Amino acid sequence: MIGLLIAAAAAVQSPAVATPAPPSYDSAAAVDPARLAAATQLLAAMHIERQYDALISQMLPVMTKQIFGSLQNDSRLPARIRSRLSDPEVLKTMEKTFSTKLMAQFRSRYATLISLTAQEYARAFELSELNAVQAFYASPAGQRALTLIPLLQQKLVPLGMKIGSDAGAAAMKETVETLGLDDQENKS
Repeated sequence: MIGLLIAAAAAVQSPAVATPAPPSYDSAAAVDPARLAAATQLLAAMHIERQYDALISQMLPVMTKQIFGSLQNDSRLPARIRSRLSDPEVLKTMEKTFSTKLMAQFRSRYATLISLTAQEYARAFELSELNAVQAFYASPAGQRALTLIPLLQQKLVPLGMKIGSDAGAAAMKETVETLGLDDQENKS
């Protein structure tokens, strides 16, 4: 049924929605050393590792549930492992262990992530812009923003997920109705 819905939805042509072009920059440009140094300082001022921790901590439960949910139904996985995953206590222990290890794996890669992020910031922003943003984060308002933004994200992510879930359910209902699939279900 889902395959039919996806195929049917792909067959229905919808008008293109005009969206403004996002700002762009030359992501292949050479990195200016002064801008790279300023970008690296900016990321330090932003306490970027704390931001990564907060973001990843929010993503871990969802990622873990998705990964283990797909493993439980993966026929390529040995039956004895799938069987163990069907035990709620074993599953809970495996998910907790996995989350802990995944967080450690992410953290072990922060230096690389920070380096790559600094390079992109250095390509995207002018030196004066990097310095201005760093000055903001050094200010009392910037420090307050660094404290409040993760808290706001904690509150807003579940709200966004709920809105996304509601939007997905409504879009699927409308798709089924538009394609006349709801009538076919009721007649059978």
